[in-house]
Amino acid sequence: MRRRQPTESASALMLVPAGVLILLILGAIAVDSSLAFMAQRELHNAAIGAVNDAVTVSIGDEALQRGTEARPNGQRASALVHDRLDGLRIGRMTVLAGDVQVVTDEEAKTVTVRVEGDMPYLFAPAVPGSRRSAHVVAQTAAQLQFRAPQ
Repeated sequence: MRRRQPTESASALMLVPAGVLILLILGAIAVDSSLAFMAQRELHNAAIGAVNDAVTVSIGDEALQRGTEARPNGQRASALVHDRLDGLRIGRMTVLAGDVQVVTDEEAKTVTVRVEGDMPYLFAPAVPGSRRSAHVVAQTAAQLQFRAPQ
């Protein structure tokens, strides 16, 4: 009679739940990271729209009608950006601030917009001690260029 050797197949059965748990955690991290990246891209798109509108509106109708070179008005640009972005909701994210900087000198007439927001994570709140949201920042600039009418 042959004696049967004990096998170690039961130890592999114990590793399966640990592997599944690790895969679930990695999937949750991937989803939360992609949500933060998508929120940053959408915030950047909102900042691009706001800076383009601010440059256009801030030069004033008088300069457009005269066809002369104009400088952006910092107060008008700042007011427009704050009207557009303050309290804006992008998905589950609320925009926190719209910081406008207008630089006008002989070479450059630039309007820069910096926007911040907090994007709440989907799965991270289930993990004790983890961050509840991702702080996303977007910054963009537009430069006013004058072309004389022909």
